[in-house]
Amino acid sequence: MPNMLLYILVAAGVTYAVRVLPLTLLRRPITSPFLQSFLYYVPYVTLSVMTFPAMVDATQSPIAGVAALAMGVFFAYRGASLPKVAALCCGTVLLLDSLPGDNGVRERMEAAKALLEEKGRQVRIYRWTSDSTAFANILRIERPKAVIAFEAAALTEMAELSRGEEAFPLLYGCGSTAGIAAALEKGRVTAIAAVNVFSAGYLAVEAAAKLARHESWRGAASVGFSVVRQETMYSSDNQKLLFPVT
Repeated sequence: MPNMLLYILVAAGVTYAVRVLPLTLLRRPITSPFLQSFLYYVPYVTLSVMTFPAMVDATQSPIAGVAALAMGVFFAYRGASLPKVAALCCGTVLLLDSLPGDNGVRERMEAAKALLEEKGRQVRIYRWTSDSTAFANILRIERPKAVIAFEAAALTEMAELSRGEEAFPLLYGCGSTAGIAAALEKGRVTAIAAVNVFSAGYLAVEAAAKLARHESWRGAASVGFSVVRQETMYSSDNQKLLFPVT
């Protein structure tokens, strides 16, 4: 135990010294081109040492790590900011195909896939079958950064799977049931696209009434939606979407 305390004190002293000594010894402006150049590149060298080669070994497959590294170098060379480069390199986005025969889910998934690939993100479509064991294996192998569900039932199941899981990916989805709202409030869901169900129901009944009266109908009107996060779920407009009865 005394040796452990000594190690901690030495480590603390060294860590503190390397930060304090430059401030106490270098009191005049640095005019040396060599020192200016050295200090300018120190942050980049430090970040490089911290990320390489650990970045290559961070995934189950070194190929995926090398691909992420190449993507980061490319976008950094093109002038992308550090947060953007980090986001582009951080992982795959898993899209859940939970209702293969549903046109609405398919269209949302295809639109999300196109947009994510346009932004340089790696995308994989996973056929969700409520098999939590198989999905846990996919998470362990793929290590996705985010999971997106395109209908309420799949999003609800994902929120339940994330319960108690510290390393669960960021979870996004469509739907605004009471269970989803509770998961959003507790932070198990990152954000949702909440549709105005009142407007959807009204438009559906209006269309049915017109067809029953043999009146002309030009097709379904678009129903608006809002992106709701934990910090915005209790705004007046979002409360109407999440809690329409109250």
